[in-house]
Amino acid sequence: VGIVGAFDPAFLKIPHEVIITSMVTNQRYFSVVDDQGNLMPNFVTLSNTEVYDRKVVARGNERVLVARLKDAEFFYAEDRKHNLEYYNEKLTHMRYIEGMGSTYDKVLRDEKLSQTVADLWNGDVNKENVRLTAHFCKADLATNVVYEFPEVEGMMGDYYGREEGLPADVCTGIRETYSPRQAGAPVASTLTGAIAGIADKVDTITALFALGRIPTGAADPFALRRCANGIMRTLYEHHQAMSL
Repeated sequence: VGIVGAFDPAFLKIPHEVIITSMVTNQRYFSVVDDQGNLMPNFVTLSNTEVYDRKVVARGNERVLVARLKDAEFFYAEDRKHNLEYYNEKLTHMRYIEGMGSTYDKVLRDEKLSQTVADLWNGDVNKENVRLTAHFCKADLATNVVYEFPEVEGMMGDYYGREEGLPADVCTGIRETYSPRQAGAPVASTLTGAIAGIADKVDTITALFALGRIPTGAADPFALRRCANGIMRTLYEHHQAMSL
């Protein structure tokens, strides 16, 4: 039995990916969009039995969702008090992988490696935008929103970067560093995001191989095959633009 609920439209000022994550991932609700694809302040949940009054069930689900959205609203407001460099500095206290330093150490490696990849690329590449993308691609991992909603990593870096005034190409690149996020998902649409993403994935693969954490036929806990497939798909869909 489908039950429709609603929430205050004022919450729509929160990045929609956060709202959808809260509804779909945390609460198992369906999000609702209008004819133009714009998110609406509604959701649909399912009950396995017919109820006497669906409005009562809807109100109960609304209270749960609103509590989550209020948390997201607070975290979003707190995050916006600082710039991405502030969060980058916090990455020095976050461990990446035992034996490979902090997450900020990975950022520094990504930054250097992205410049090497850019040098190999055939085409008009803005190397400074690539560097900035690699520099800030992990910053949002230290934010409140991503701590609460890990699924929106990279996406929040995009939002915060735009509010900070970073170039749009860099902000999109931060989001697309994680592309493709899963099998069959789109690869990075921009050269900046493609190059930064390749650099990030190459570092992940080489770091774990160096530590002897090589995937087997039965286990790939760090999703290294997905990283490798992401690199190959990105190269292929960007017309194999690198001069290798």
